Amino acid sequence: MGSRKVGFLSFYVMENNFSKSKAHVTYLHASEDGKPGHIVNNIHEKSIGGIKNAFDEKGYELLFPSSYLDTDEKKNAYAQAAKSLNEAIGKKAKFQKTLNENNLDATSGDFELFLASYLGGESPEFLNVLADLSKATGIDCWLTAHVVTQFEGYSISFISADMMMHTTHPAPGKDDPKGLLLSHYNIFPKFPYGFVEVKKGNIERERYGAYDKLFNRISADFLAYNEQMLEELFN
Repeated sequence: MGSRKVGFLSFYVMENNFSKSKAHVTYLHASEDGKPGHIVNNIHEKSIGGIKNAFDEKGYELLFPSSYLDTDEKKNAYAQAAKSLNEAIGKKAKFQKTLNENNLDATSGDFELFLASYLGGESPEFLNVLADLSKATGIDCWLTAHVVTQFEGYSISFISADMMMHTTHPAPGKDDPKGLLLSHYNIFPKFPYGFVEVKKGNIERERYGAYDKLFNRISADFLAYNEQMLEELFN
């Protein structure tokens, strides 16, 4: 493969035991400027730097959608890939249905929502979507990450974090690339970590500082665990 470039496919926040009422706190809660997605945006902003720094330290160039989607054709392919995957999930994902019905967003920045976790990292639907996207963008190694939170009425807690890496490779006897799961890593703390305090639906206090170190450590562990496989892949 040669190039040590990894496309960051999607980063999203998934509320555990999802419901419309929880969505309105976790996803719809507005910041001071009145824009929705305050909590999701803060998790995104504090997590992404830690991920990128870990990849930089190991010599990998982590590419964001704003970088690898440099033509209208590539942008359309990315949007269509997310749409195709989420349509394949369909009714399996109450989470996705509630987001759509309430015009809510679980992502931030330029990311589209790729709910790979609902199908599993080795599902044919997801692997086929990645293969098509690789053809369109020239990216053949992909990173997907998400955070699971849980709203308990008085606080929003961090429950777990998940990271997957995929590549594409020619199927035996064929020229068309197929997706391949390289690694799947997740972390569950012993106890939920409450980072947003809520009172009568209003945010009383928020603490996002741990996300930078958390995702830096997760990413570093992920890369260390897969070091030999990645060296073979990129050399």
